Amino acid sequence: FNLDKPVDKIIFQGGSSEVITAKSRENFAATAKNYSEKAQAMGIETYLYMTHAYRDSDVRYEENLIEKIKLTYYEAGKISNSAVIPVGIAFELAYELQPNINLHLPDGTHPTMLGTYLASATVFAALTGESPEGLVYDYLGRVSAKDKLFLQKIAWKAYLQNRKNQ
Repeated sequence: FNLDKPVDKIIFQGGSSEVITAKSRENFAATAKNYSEKAQAMGIETYLYMTHAYRDSDVRYEENLIEKIKLTYYEAGKISNSAVIPVGIAFELAYELQPNINLHLPDGTHPTMLGTYLASATVFAALTGESPEGLVYDYLGRVSAKDKLFLQKIAWKAYLQNRKNQ
C-alpha cells in the first residue's frame, strides 16, 4: 500500500467466477485475509464487496450461484475479519420483488445504471450503517424517483439481512 493520504476504510472485491470451485474459493479467502491483515495493521477497516451473480445470458451462469457467492464472501469475511457488503444479496432481492427490473447489461455480468445505483446504495448502507432512503442523487435525473426509492429500500433490506449473517 503506497497511500499518499490516510484512509480509514478499504473495500476489496473479487470476481463472481472466483466462487465457482473449491480451489478458487480457497484462493479468494486467502487473498482477502492477506490484504485485510495488511490494511488492518495500518488501522484501516476492511470490507468485502459481495458480487452479484451472473444472469443466464453469461456462459458462466449457474442456477443458485448466489449461494456460492454468499458462502465464499461470508467465509472470507470471517477469516479476514472484514465486513461484507451485500451487493449480491441486494440484486437477488430486487429481482425477487421486480423480476423485470434491468440490473444487468445484456452480457449477463456487468451492471446497468440501475444495477450500479443499487450497488452504490448498498455500499452506502454498509459503510455508514444508515439507510440510503431519502438520498437525492439520481444519476443526473436518469434514475426515476420510483426506481430510486425501490433500489434504496432494497439496499437497506439487504444490509439488514446481511447483518444477521455476520
